[in-house]
Amino acid sequence: MLEQTFQGKNPDDHMWAKIHSVTVSGDRGHVLISRKIPVGGPNMMIDLSIDFVFEDGRWQVTREVNFSRPDAQAA
Repeated sequence: MLEQTFQGKNPDDHMWAKIHSVTVSGDRGHVLISRKIPVGGPNMMIDLSIDFVFEDGRWQVTREVNFSRPDAQAA
């Protein structure tokens, strides 16, 4: 879903992601994902914890927590 949302809108390096876990229970979902942020300044990695709910025929984000850190692989 996330890949389809951003495809064609960002350069390919913005699409790099590592999905650590995905869980779904009924109409609730959670994903733990890491993404690179290659926009100016130092290379950064962002870790995201995203909660979803399925309402009105689609998955909607209800909460997102993120943590940014330097990308150790880029150093």
